[in-house]
Amino acid sequence: MKRLIKIKESGKFYMCCGENIRITDVKEIDGCFKLIYETPESKNKVKVLKDDEVDEFISDLLPVDSKELSIINFELKNTSEIFNELSQGLLDDFHKLKANRDYIGQAKQRSNIVNTMINTIKLHLTINRK
Repeated sequence: MKRLIKIKESGKFYMCCGENIRITDVKEIDGCFKLIYETPESKNKVKVLKDDEVDEFISDLLPVDSKELSIINFELKNTSEIFNELSQGLLDDFHKLKANRDYIGQAKQRSNIVNTMINTIKLHLTINRK
């Protein structure tokens, strides 16, 4: 619940299920979370999440502005760990795309983020070699 409230309080738009959304309210009702959100086209849309769906929902949210990576907690680990995490994320996106074509915009956004992370890692490795 706290993470959903933090996302709401950020006031930012995120890509979710093929559309840009901004969470405007979060309510807990009978063990579920009722999200009130808006899109650029409409207001007061509702999404209900069960407690066990919240983590996946949050991990699928991507900031609309690709320079805004605050939702992603990235710690520099050894290179093979990072490569495995990035590969797994892209593979997950591939499977989501196969299941739902509406995920294309979100998959592109995540791909851009992965490319930025890879370039950052390359730069870090280059600097450390010198």
